[in-house]
Amino acid sequence: MATGQAKKFLRRSSEAILAVVLVLLSFLLILSLLGVTFPEGTPLRQLLRGERAGIASTEPRAASETTPRPGAPSGSWEPAVAVLSHRLNKVKDKPADGIAWREARIGMDLFERHAVQTLRRSAATIDLDGRNRIQLGPESLVVLRRWERSEDFRHRRASLVLLAGELRGEISAEADAPVEVALTTPTGDLRVDSRSVPAGSASFKVGANADGSTTFIVHAGSGEVSSGGRAVEVQPGQFVTVPPASAPGLPRPLPDAPDVVAPADGTVIPYRRAPPQVRFRWSTVAPGDRYRWVLARDPEFREVTQEERVEGTVFVHGNLRPGTYYWRVGTVRDWAESEPSPPRRLDMVADLDPPHLQVDFPDHPVSGGELQVRGTAEPGSRVLVAGTLVVLAADGSFTHPLPLSPGLSVVVVEAVDAAGNVAYRSRLVRSTD
Repeated sequence: MATGQAKKFLRRSSEAILAVVLVLLSFLLILSLLGVTFPEGTPLRQLLRGERAGIASTEPRAASETTPRPGAPSGSWEPAVAVLSHRLNKVKDKPADGIAWREARIGMDLFERHAVQTLRRSAATIDLDGRNRIQLGPESLVVLRRWERSEDFRHRRASLVLLAGELRGEISAEADAPVEVALTTPTGDLRVDSRSVPAGSASFKVGANADGSTTFIVHAGSGEVSSGGRAVEVQPGQFVTVPPASAPGLPRPLPDAPDVVAPADGTVIPYRRAPPQVRFRWSTVAPGDRYRWVLARDPEFREVTQEERVEGTVFVHGNLRPGTYYWRVGTVRDWAESEPSPPRRLDMVADLDPPHLQVDFPDHPVSGGELQVRGTAEPGSRVLVAGTLVVLAADGSFTHPLPLSPGLSVVVVEAVDAAGNVAYRSRLVRSTD
């Protein structure tokens, strides 16, 4: 009896141990799937502190940060500091108290110590408010720190940490309410102020380079780059590259922007079903330069739909859907990028309607062996009378002499518009000669 109970006890113990092992294996499998599903990022503890590659937060955490508030991540009483207003392709975000990366949504609120990460061929626009924004390029990671106001509520200051990739910033303010952006990177800090610009606007770009250095560019406004105990002033149209563990050198001028060649501003390209290839062309600035071509849905380039690094001066796009687009191009040289060329508008129009065509055929027999074919067609279309191309006037009218043989003749007039749509008119005409 005792032996049977012992065997039963051993069997139950073995089953319990096996169940525990199976649970542990399932848990490890779930962790592995999470690691594959979500991109790698900065550890949560470092994001909370604003640390990476030697960057440490110098701001003490407030006591209120330990108390959650409704509608915001636990650990913060401050309101949202920004909104994700636009994204292109895959964009991830992680709140300060988040455990894993999640899919970012357009219109979502971003709070202090909120991280936003773009993946390959992705981009995102972060609106600090209605007048100030940050645009992330592909494979970039930024952590929002805070959005502060001075005691008199006039001067505002936004703080961010760029851990990887690149970002562009545009800040604009009233004359009595200047704006400043403080940006921390692995190799140095940038402070950009709108007060030195008469229009109250400033723009800048910061990029983490493949060799570990960081390039700071100021297009408008005043910028100060500090690293290694040294600070340098960066004027509009200048840049400075700071290597790891080094002080910034002297600022250098940005390259010139290329001259855009085609398509011309306001070009309308109609097509029937398949979009045609569009050749975007610009001038060469200097041998060896590269170029950044950018396409957006709005003239402010808030809604970027595509951007490409191009070695030459031509980029061919063959899949533009119907709609209005804006495009521009900048010169890339030595990690620095010029001010972009002025934006140009392009309209892609899906056109399935045949062109206008009216022909004044005679309703009586024709004498003299010749018919003056008269009519009007859609301006810009090609008109053929009996297979012969005729010249249209500016208003679309045309006249073409057509020799006729004695008896009955079929006269065919066709018009072909720019999209390839065709309209036909035909009449049986009798010639008495």
